[in-house]
Amino acid sequence: MRFSGDSIEELFKSSFQDYRITPEPAVWTKLEKQLAVKNFFRFRAEHFNIYYLSTILSIVSILSVFLFSSHPTTSTGLIEKLTSEKILQHEKPVTQIHSEDLIAKKDSTITNTNRALKKSSPVVSFEKIESITPTENNDANEMHYETILSKLHDTLTITQKMNAQNEKNIFRVELNLSKTEGCVPLTVDFWVIAEGAKRIEINCGNGKTSQNNSVSTVYDKAGQYIVSIKAYNDLGKCKTTIDTITVFETPKPIALVDADENCKQNCIVYFYNYTQGATRYVWDFGDRNYSLLKDPVHIYTETEIQNPIKLKVTSEKSCTDSIVIESPFSTPSENFIVFPTAFVPSEIGSNNGFYNLNSHSTDIFYPVSKGIVEYKLEVFSRTGVLLFQTTDINQGWDGYYKYKLMPQNVYIWRANGKFLNQETFELMGDITLIRK
Repeated sequence: MRFSGDSIEELFKSSFQDYRITPEPAVWTKLEKQLAVKNFFRFRAEHFNIYYLSTILSIVSILSVFLFSSHPTTSTGLIEKLTSEKILQHEKPVTQIHSEDLIAKKDSTITNTNRALKKSSPVVSFEKIESITPTENNDANEMHYETILSKLHDTLTITQKMNAQNEKNIFRVELNLSKTEGCVPLTVDFWVIAEGAKRIEINCGNGKTSQNNSVSTVYDKAGQYIVSIKAYNDLGKCKTTIDTITVFETPKPIALVDADENCKQNCIVYFYNYTQGATRYVWDFGDRNYSLLKDPVHIYTETEIQNPIKLKVTSEKSCTDSIVIESPFSTPSENFIVFPTAFVPSEIGSNNGFYNLNSHSTDIFYPVSKGIVEYKLEVFSRTGVLLFQTTDINQGWDGYYKYKLMPQNVYIWRANGKFLNQETFELMGDITLIRK
């Protein structure tokens, strides 16, 4: 055979054009599998592939969720279903159940239920109900159903008892106060809300205690008080609640009036205010005139004052007090004795307390009196120490004790005696010593 072509390729084509290669069956099978896998992962409308499978699985999932959500299974539904199936499948009367077996099974169920309830919150499980299938023996089925219902009833009863016990073990205490701050004297009401408490103890912080659910007390000194309540339950457990009450000092108004007793018209009167701790003052002169000054001077056109003279003082914390001052023009009765509320002693030394009644001096503590035939005056410190005493109506206390000027403070005085008409008197009060 002679070849007249131009290349080796043409030579091969002309030489083998009538030949065919037939692979073995095993080779064809392997090639078909490889081709099927490639076609499965390639989107082709005429062949089933992975995209069709994904779509089918998604639709099945959505339908499953919809069906389960629209038909929830509850414990009540299970019980009703079991009961209805029992009636439909078994028309014959319920046979007697052996009490010993039922009691043993109930005890076992209760024991297991108690263990589960100790570990977690009470939950009734119905898993075993779903696994029960009717047997061919109707009597056995009756016993199974009765046992299941009995177990459910016992479990629910135990749950209810545990909930009741939990409510019984509630232990809560709450302290309520009508006020938490105020001015001397401050009245505060306490009341306690206690659940599960067998005994309570209230400490008001001012020395007063109570075991009642409510109590009222008065704070007559400024300061901060810590109040508390302790509550005990049946198990001996104690709960403590603490709060604070702040009491502000109320300024005590102290004032003196100086006027000419012989004045009849257009009389000038000097008002001296010795109040401590006040920031605002209101003077009512009794003749429809007022002043906001601390130490005002007022002119009375007439000596007959229709209303009493008043002084109202207010602190920075809005604590207020007031006093009524006797008119300087009032005609005293034939027998009387009146003591001031403050004085300003001299700091140059003691003068033994002798004074001139007509000098209107404010550096000695003494009374204004008339018709006194017997007299005794005593002055004490707040701790009860006797600082001064006299039986001479013309002698007062100059503020010294053992030749030493006492500090600014409030002191207690006591006086007793007899008037010309044999009427006796016994008085007690306090006097404020004011240092310059």
